[in-house]
Amino acid sequence: MTLAILELNDQALVIQSQDGQSFTEPGFAQLTATGIESGDNARATAWLKPQTSYNQYWRQLNQLPLPKKQQWARHHGDIAYSQIKHMLDKVGSPSNLILAVPGCFTDDQLALILGLAQAIPVQVDGVIDSALAIGLQVEQPTLLVDLQLQQSVVSVIKNTAGATKVSAQEVIPDLGTMNLYNGVSRHISDRLIADYRHDPLHTSEGEQAIYDNLPKWLLQLNWETEISVSLPSPRGELPVTLRNNDIRKIFEQRLAGLDAIIAKYPSAQVSFAHSARLLPALLPRFSRSKVMAKTAAVDNCLVAEQQIVD
Repeated sequence: MTLAILELNDQALVIQSQDGQSFTEPGFAQLTATGIESGDNARATAWLKPQTSYNQYWRQLNQLPLPKKQQWARHHGDIAYSQIKHMLDKVGSPSNLILAVPGCFTDDQLALILGLAQAIPVQVDGVIDSALAIGLQVEQPTLLVDLQLQQSVVSVIKNTAGATKVSAQEVIPDLGTMNLYNGVSRHISDRLIADYRHDPLHTSEGEQAIYDNLPKWLLQLNWETEISVSLPSPRGELPVTLRNNDIRKIFEQRLAGLDAIIAKYPSAQVSFAHSARLLPALLPRFSRSKVMAKTAAVDNCLVAEQQIVD
C-alpha cells in the first residue's frame, strides 16, 4: 500500500506521498483538442483562450452541464476528475489517499469527490477539514484564514484537553486570490490609461501578461516600497510604477468580511494558511501573524494518519 495526502485548495492543490514525492499546481484547466490540461500550463493560457479556460470548477463542483458543449468534459466534475488523476500520477499513482478538504464543501460535493476517486480508482482512507489539518498543532485559540482562488474560509481552531477541533467556520465569498488580483490589475490598467491611453485589459495578451507577473510583482512589494514594471503594447513596452501603499489600499478595500469575523473572536490569534500569505506580507496590521507552512496540512495528516483513518 502507498499513501498520499491531497489538499484541495484550488489556489494551490498540494499532494505528497509517504515516500516524499510531492507536487502542487493551481486549480486552472484548459480544454484542448487533445484533452484536459491542468495547472500552470493551463493558467499560462487562461486569458489568451478564455472560452476554453476554467478556474471555478472546485468552488462550483457539480455535474451540471457546462454552458458550452465540450469534447472532453461534460461538467465541472469531469474537470476535477482529470486534475485529481493528474496529481496522483505525478506522485507515482498511490493506492490510498487522505483528502484535506475545505469546510465550504457541501455534502453533495464531498460525495462527488469520493465518486471521482472511486472512478480513478484510488482508495480514500479518510477525509479531514483542511483547516483542521493545517492547524492540527495549534495550542491556543486560532482564527485561521485560508484563501482559495475565488473565496476564503475562516476557521476558529481550538485545542481542548489535547483534542484539536474546528469550533466555528465562515466563508467569505468575495475574498479570494483572483478577487485581489483583479483589483490590482484594474489599478494597473487605470494607470496605463491615464499615462498612455492604453488599456491592457482590452487585449488577451495584455491580460495574460498582467496575471502572469502579478505573483512576482506582489512578492517584490513585500520588501520594496515601489517597483518599476513594464507591459507589452502595440507601441512597445509601457513602463508603470507600482507602489506598496496603493496595493495595500486595494487589499484593505476587500477585507470588510474578514474584519467582521475577526471582531467576533477578539481572543483568538489570527493566523494565515500559506495560501493567504499575501495579506500579512503586505498589510502591516497582520505582519506579526503566523503564516503556516505550505505543506502544513499534508505533513500533519501524515503524522496523524492513523487517527484520521480511525
